[in-house]
Parts: sequence; C-alpha cells; structure tokens
Amino acid sequence: MYGGAEWSRFATAQINRLAFPALGHRLLSKNTSAARQEREPLWRCIICALPLVVVISLLTLQVHHLGWLNPLETTMLDTLVRLNPMGARHVFVVKITDSDYHDIFSSHSPLTSQKLQTVLIAILSGKPKVVVVDIDTSDASFRTLKLPSTQSTIVWARSLKPAQTDGNVQNLPARGKQGGDHSQTLSLVLGGAKLSNTSAAGVATLPEDTDGIVRHYYRLVALPQVPSRTGTMSALDTLPWAAVRAYQNGKKLTGGVPYDEYLIAFSGGPDYTPHISAGDLLSVWQGSGWEKLVSGKVVLLGGSYEVAHDSYMTPSGRMAGVDLIAQSIESELQRGGISRLNDMALLCAQLFATAVLVFLNWRFGGYIVSIVGFLVIPALGLLASLIAFSSFALWVDFVPVLFSVQLYFLYLHVRRVQQKNIDLTSINKELTQTKHALALAINRGAEAERRRLAQELHDGTLGQLFQVSVAVSRLVQEGKDDAASQALEKVRCTMSDIRRIMQNLYPRVLEKYGLVSAIRDLASSSNSSSIHMDFVNDGAERLDGLDKDSQLLIYRIVQEALNNVEKHSQATEARIVLGSAGRKLLVSVADNGKGIAQPVHNLQCYGVEGIKDKVAILQATINWVSPPDCYPNGTQICLEIPVNDTNENRAGEAP
Repeated sequence: MYGGAEWSRFATAQINRLAFPALGHRLLSKNTSAARQEREPLWRCIICALPLVVVISLLTLQVHHLGWLNPLETTMLDTLVRLNPMGARHVFVVKITDSDYHDIFSSHSPLTSQKLQTVLIAILSGKPKVVVVDIDTSDASFRTLKLPSTQSTIVWARSLKPAQTDGNVQNLPARGKQGGDHSQTLSLVLGGAKLSNTSAAGVATLPEDTDGIVRHYYRLVALPQVPSRTGTMSALDTLPWAAVRAYQNGKKLTGGVPYDEYLIAFSGGPDYTPHISAGDLLSVWQGSGWEKLVSGKVVLLGGSYEVAHDSYMTPSGRMAGVDLIAQSIESELQRGGISRLNDMALLCAQLFATAVLVFLNWRFGGYIVSIVGFLVIPALGLLASLIAFSSFALWVDFVPVLFSVQLYFLYLHVRRVQQKNIDLTSINKELTQTKHALALAINRGAEAERRRLAQELHDGTLGQLFQVSVAVSRLVQEGKDDAASQALEKVRCTMSDIRRIMQNLYPRVLEKYGLVSAIRDLASSSNSSSIHMDFVNDGAERLDGLDKDSQLLIYRIVQEALNNVEKHSQATEARIVLGSAGRKLLVSVADNGKGIAQPVHNLQCYGVEGIKDKVAILQATINWVSPPDCYPNGTQICLEIPVNDTNENRAGEAP
C-alpha cells in the first residue's frame, strides 16, 4: 500500500521514465534536422545572395558616378598616404632651387640654354637610363643646345597653352577632359629642333580634383584628329608615361584611354624622394659617387624655384611639380598604374569579396559571427580594394555590398533563431502537457488503488472483524468470561482504526457530498484533545464545481497539511478557511504552533514534496507563511487554484 509521499516519488519516476526520453528524442531529432537544414550547400548560399549583390553593386556604381562617394574615397586616400608612404627606388630628382636660379642661371627666364646644357652634361655623366627634363625649352635659344653622345634616353617636357600666333608654338587645338573643344597650343621642344632617336617628349600636365588637390596623373591626353604631314594625332603621352615607356624600352605597354586618371602613390612628401640641387650636382658630378647614385635610374630635372610658379597642393602638403612627376613615375614603375574605377572590374571584385564573406558566414555561421562580421567588413573592403586595384582608396565601394550581404545573413540567422524558439516553445508546451497528463494519470491510478484497498478492507477485513465482534459480544452478554470483554474492546478499537484508514485511503464523503463537506468532515475528524480545529466556509461552494481529480488533489493537500499540524506544529488551535476571489479559489490552513524554522524550498520531507507535486498537477500556487509574517504565530498554508472552463462544472465525471 502506497502513502502520499510514496505515490509522489512513484509519479516523478514514471514521468522521468516515460515523458522525458520520448520528448527528448524528438527534441534531439528536430535539432539535428535543423542543424542539417542550416548548413545549406555553399553554392546555394551564393546564389541566394547573388541578386542582392548585383542590385547593391549597380546602385553603388551609380552613386560612384554621381560623385557622392568621392569625399569618402579622397579622405581615405589622404589618410593612407600619410600612414603608408611609398619609398623611391627608381627616380632621382635634380632640383633647380631659388639659389640655383640666382647663382647659376642669373635669374634669367627662360633659363639660359648654356647653363642648362652644363647641368644636363653633369647628369648624363652618371649614366642614368632615362633623363626627364621638366623645363620649358620652347624658346628658340634652346636650338643651340648640344649634348654629348649617350646611351641615356632624354624625355623633354612640353605643355598645353592657350593658342598664340608667335613662332614658338605649333597651333594644334586640344580637347579637354570633359570633351569640349578648347583653342590650345602644344609648346615646342628645344625651340622646334628635331629630336634625336634617343629622345622623346611628353606633356607635363597634372589634374586637380574639385577640392583643388592633386592626387592623380594622366598617361595620355587627347587632341582632335587634325591632318598633318606625319599623319593624324589623337593622343599624346604625358611626361610620366613617356618616361616610363623610355625606362621600359622593349616592353609593349598600353596607355589606356586619354584623360584616364591614375593614382599617385605619394611617398609622404618631397623629402622622401632622393634629390640634389643643381648647384651641388655641379660640385660633385666629376667624382665616381654620382655614377653609383643614379646609374640605371630615372633622373628628373626640374625647377622648384618660386618664379617658376610650379607648385600644387597634395595630400602630403604643397609640393613642386617636379616632385609630383617623380612620384607619378615611381607609382607606374612600382605598382603598374593605379587606375580609377572600372565598372566591370569593380563588379567582379565585389562578387569575389562577397563570395569570401558568404563562405565565412557559411563556415562559421552563428550569432557571434553575424555580429563580428560587421566589424570585419571594413578590413575586408580594404583587402579587396588592395587586391583588385592595388590601392586602399576604393574600399568604400565594397562596403555597401558587403554590409548588405552581412545584414542578409544576420536576418537569416535571426529568422532561424526565431524558428528554433517557436519549435522549442512548442516542444516545451507539449512536454508540459504530457508531464501534467502523466502525473494526473498516475495520481488517478494511486487514488484508484487506495479506493480498491479501502473497498477490500470494508468488504473483507472489516466484515470478518464485525463477525468476530458479534460472537465475542454474545459471550460477554452470557457472562462467560471477563477476557472476552477485553477482546471485544480490542476488536472495536481495531475496527475504528480500519475505518479511519479507509477514510484516509478514499473519502466516501467527497464522492457523495462534495469537496466542501469532505474538508468539513476532515476538520471534524482531526479535532483532538490537544488541538481545537475550526472550519470557515467563506463562500467557497464553487469548489464543488471542480472536476473530481482537482477536488481529490485539494483534499489530499488539506489532509497532508493537517497531518503536519498534528505531528510537528505543537499547536493548540488550527483553522481551515475556504473562499474565492475572482477567478481563483482559496484554501487556507493555519495554526498557532512553533512555525517552520527554515525556508520551505529547503525542506526535503516527503509531506512537503507531496504537496508541491499535487500543486503542480493542479497548476495552482501555494505559499507557506511563518513568523514573523504569520500573526500571532505558527504556520499558514495558502493555496490559490485558478478556475477555468476545463476544471469547472465537471463534478459528475468519474476519476
């Protein structure tokens, strides 16, 4: 025969054995299936992200062409120029300074051809591969300039100027970058003298951005196709590009489209480029050190004196034109020319960077990776810009696409998490319902077993004892023996104990008259010489409207509470109060005993655990109140049972 605590432990064991393994297996199966679904093939992830990439890429290209990204690009470019200067390896600069202009050239403009010849002879003595002369030699006096035979290629500078009618210019109209026709002239070289086979010429021009800062150079400048004795001319090499072609003599080089801009990979300032003044050169050129310094390199001769008015604002500060030409040549020779945006190249680079980002999310997908991915995007944009265009400047063109893709994967992750939460909520609800149903079924089984035992005691043991008591009673009446009288008293006491056990096993009054009457009868039977029990019904007839299972559970809770009062409280008075408040039914058991010395959740006694199990089945709440909160002293148990359509008005249903 099982008591309340034994049946509680038995119920818990059955729930753990039956409910948790089955539902745990279902939960594991769902998680495994979800994990397999999350890990989609990589190609499918790329295809899903492809439409978003194409749309954002096209929008980025349009925004770029509108110039809205230029401020970000130029800011990034200027910052990187300062942080990552380029060192010079191929170019050496000879500068005509203000002192050289006064001392060597006697402040004469244009420069004296004989003095310039002396400087050039000194430069050529070092056996450079290319000599670039960034000086205006259009004056007729330069026709007499004679240089020694040399293996070096000399590249002369010429410039585009407004059209004039003097004899120093060649009237050729030029077309500007924007495509409009402007009346310009191309200046002569060496006063119009014919260049030798080892000489070349290039247009010295540097474009300024809208903010007045020079960051780029041209390879080619365009001229209208005008018939001439030598054919037609549509484009001219710029001075940096002519120098590069001369340096790379024998290699096939493509100049690209006229007026395409190429990025100057600034060294950080004019002092980063090796240089010497013309005056110092004339002092040292006859020694062997000069040849070791410039042999096989590009030597650029230009003026940095104030009268030349040849200085520009750059991200590294104001620099002379000769320094800009030098760094343009270094940019070409070291990095192959960093061109501006090419739509197809950018689209391909964006697709590649996106594929890398998709792979990272596919391989290491998760909430943390989705968030950290946003921090990685700037670095990935910088890396993609460097790989695709040999420059960090175009990183901002990658960020919108990468950000959109990462946002898409974060959305997918959030959606998966939400679906997981829905599945877990559903499984948890199903688990709770199953647990409640199993506990209720086990409780019904326990009560049915108690009822069967009570019935067997009534029909068997109690009946036999009753027959014994009748026989013994006859012997007593006949006065046969005093011992028979004592035996009769013991039999009657035993029958009384059996009736009490039967009442505890299954209360017949509950089935016949309802819960309120059963609790009143329980209170009456619990009265003893040491404890006075009061019963108060404060409008709790709705308790009789609960289903039989709920009534029986409440009855067992009150029964266990009264047992604790009798066994442990040392109380002299106790009170049972039944009531209701809105959609709740209230049951209270209070005493004036010694109270509970420690919190109830720390108690490990079977009675309290049995009460908690029954409260969980009822889906009710219970509170234990002890001193100093309980007045005047003792312990009070407050049970609150929610009333709904599922547990009310089902009194006639069999347990």
